[in-house]
This record gives sequence, C-alpha cells and structure tokens, in this order.
Amino acid sequence: MKIKDSTHVIVKSHHPARKTLYVGLIALAVGACGYLLYEYGRFSSGYDNSSTEREMESLQSRLEDQELEIAHLAKQNEILAQGKEIDRLAYTEIDQTLTDLQKENMELKEEIAFYRGIVGTAEEVRGLQIRNFKLIKNDIPRNYRYRLILTQLIRGNRFVSGHVILAVSGVHNGIEKSLSQQEFVREDEDDMKFHFKYFQELQGEIVLPDGFVPLKITLSIIPQDNPRKTIEQTFNWADVIT
Repeated sequence: MKIKDSTHVIVKSHHPARKTLYVGLIALAVGACGYLLYEYGRFSSGYDNSSTEREMESLQSRLEDQELEIAHLAKQNEILAQGKEIDRLAYTEIDQTLTDLQKENMELKEEIAFYRGIVGTAEEVRGLQIRNFKLIKNDIPRNYRYRLILTQLIRGNRFVSGHVILAVSGVHNGIEKSLSQQEFVREDEDDMKFHFKYFQELQGEIVLPDGFVPLKITLSIIPQDNPRKTIEQTFNWADVIT
C-alpha cells in the first residue's frame, strides 16, 4: 500500500521592522516611567525644580544689582579722589602764587628803598659812582645774571657816557687764572655802554667755563670824556652772589 505525499505547505510571516518598533515603544515607556518615578522622588523629598530656578533668578538679579551698586560707588570714589587732587593742586598753586607775590613785594620794597637811597645821597656823592652790583644765579649751572647800577651828580645836570669792563679771577683746574670779559660775558660791546644823567642800570649774562671756580670780580667804569678818571672796584664773588 502506497502512502501519498502531502501537498499542504505551511507559510510563516516574518515582520522584523514591526518587531523593532514594538521594542522601541516598550523601551520608551520604561524610560518615561523611570523619569516620572525620579521626578516624583525628588518632589517627595522636597526638591522643586521650578522653585530652584526662581531662586537662581532671584540670586542672579541681586548679583546684578550689587554689581551696579559697586560700579556706582567706585565711580563716586573716583570723583571724590579727583576732587581732592584738584583741591590739593589748587591749594599748591595758590600757595605758590602767594609766595611769589610776597617775594615780588619784598623786591619792590627793596627797589623803593634803593632809589630813595640814591636821592638821599645824591647831594653828598658827586661824580660817577658804582651804586650797586649783584650776581644772580640762573637755573643753568655756571650761568649768572649781573646787575650793575651807576649814579652820578655833576653840576649842570649833564650826561655822562662810557663803558664797563668786567674781569673775573679764580682757580681753574687747580691753577689761578683771570678771565677777560670776552671769555665769560655774552653781551655785545654796546650792551656794556652807559649814557645817563642821574643813574642807569646795566644787566647781562655771565657764563663761566667748566672747572673754573670764581673768587673775585673786578669792575672798571671808564668815562668816555676822560678815561683817566676810570673807576675800578673789586668784589669778592661770595659777597655779591645771591
């Protein structure tokens, strides 16, 4: 007896994409449940995310306000410091001006006293005279200003003319030396001339050589009409320097 072969075929359907989708949905659901449980745990233990954010915003706002206040106070402090500096500078300037005015006032008093002295002694002193001679230090080393005042009283009030010659003696590099006028006076020859009736002031600049130590200065006043009546006077350098 023959057994007939079966002609029935069993067909199984395979859908891998659908299986993957199901697995993804299950994983997402598990993750969502886990997050909800985590948030619930934090909330149950007293943690509130929105409250924390509000607190952080409040602190940030306070920080910004404090930074603005610090900047404002720093600016005020800078203004006050500048004000103090301006006050200090103003005081210094006023103090210097007062000192200069007092010095100028003293010099004017000395000038008035000097000219009064000229008037007071004019009747007693006749002829050409050296009334005053000074050396004034300049800011530049070895640089000086000289100031010479000549007077005269002659009957008939006639003018007197002439010229002045200066000479300085001292020590140069350990050796005694005399300097002629051309070696230390910058003025032209005309600046050393005089022409006056009662008195005249001559001023000029003296520049000494390097290494020269002045000890004495000699003035020769030479009248134009009678050079034989030349007036010569020597001063100690230390006595006429101011």
